[in-house]
Amino acid sequence: MIKRLMMLFVLVASVMVILLMLIKPREEFYVLYKSKSYSMMKSSNNESFQIDMLASMKESFYMDEEFIVRGVIRNQKTDEQVSIEVNDIHIDDHPVQLDRLYYPVVFDVRLSFAMDSFEITYDEAVLELVFENQEMLSIEMGEFYYLEDQSSSYINVLEMIATHEVYHGLTVSGLYLELAHNLPGEIIIREIALGSSVASINPFYTKEMHTSVSYDDQLKDILYPVNYDHVKIQEGELNIHIRRSQTIAHYFPFTYLREDLLMHRFYLKIIYLFEGEIREEVIDDFPYIRQNMLAHSEEEYDVYYPRMQSEFIRETIQES
Repeated sequence: MIKRLMMLFVLVASVMVILLMLIKPREEFYVLYKSKSYSMMKSSNNESFQIDMLASMKESFYMDEEFIVRGVIRNQKTDEQVSIEVNDIHIDDHPVQLDRLYYPVVFDVRLSFAMDSFEITYDEAVLELVFENQEMLSIEMGEFYYLEDQSSSYINVLEMIATHEVYHGLTVSGLYLELAHNLPGEIIIREIALGSSVASINPFYTKEMHTSVSYDDQLKDILYPVNYDHVKIQEGELNIHIRRSQTIAHYFPFTYLREDLLMHRFYLKIIYLFEGEIREEVIDDFPYIRQNMLAHSEEEYDVYYPRMQSEFIRETIQES
């Protein structure tokens, strides 16, 4: 009897081992993401923006907005955060091949609160999505700059062209601006500020232009004979006078302040002096470069897995 039971046990164990060998392990879901610069001006209440990434599988609990119970964008430096709503998650039917197949995913997102003359400036932003199962997907976005619509009609941008260079990747190297204004007198432009921590206007090498430029013009040719260094900071202040009914054109080269992000889309602030008063005009964000996210190699992406929310909270407490 004991011998029969032993034989039965060995048989059952052998069958279980064979079945376990035949059953494929459950694939763990994860996403690939490359940090970028988000710089936007809100121009309508329903305006949204897009966050794209690559998913390891098409059908997943984590790729359905119905299962997201909370979303925030958090400032990693200060823990300040803003709530977001995920309107839609679009998954491309056609996977892309890297070391394996991945599915391009686009999150359509908007801020879930009303802004009132408010500017968000997160140099190190984190996207956090909490799901019904209390797991969280935490992704280091890059920088996140978001400005309430403050546009006016005093300064006219007649032409705006971005030039491009390959520094640590394809990025905007400078802006050609043709400007006029509607004010009854002279204005003096003191500063042009980018809605970004990635780069700034170099006032020392700003150049008055008598002909337009093309998007593929090289910065070294525009500023010739100057040997321009795109990472060397030059202190200074703009002093561009524009009389009433006058049109001026200048080229504004960029100085790069960090090399982990690229400049593709951003808003501008024009700070100027009129009758002794400092004023500000904002130019809406514009996609100067449309670059496919698949132009990067897989080594340039970071990998993110959903984890229990309690694990992230415990790690945050330990770090603090």
